[in-house]
Amino acid sequence: MGAFIFGRVTHELKAEYWPTADQDPDISAELVKFAGIWREMPKFVFSRN
Repeated sequence: MGAFIFGRVTHELKAEYWPTADQDPDISAELVKFAGIWREMPKFVFSRN
């Protein structure tokens, strides 16, 4: 996989959480790993606006 593809609303929701998710001491090791992947992966966002 080379990029994430999101609708605007979904991207806005994810962009609130994932950039700093790995700083939460209560999340699992898998989610810490995914937070890093999310930050580094290119993102394409689609919107009707």
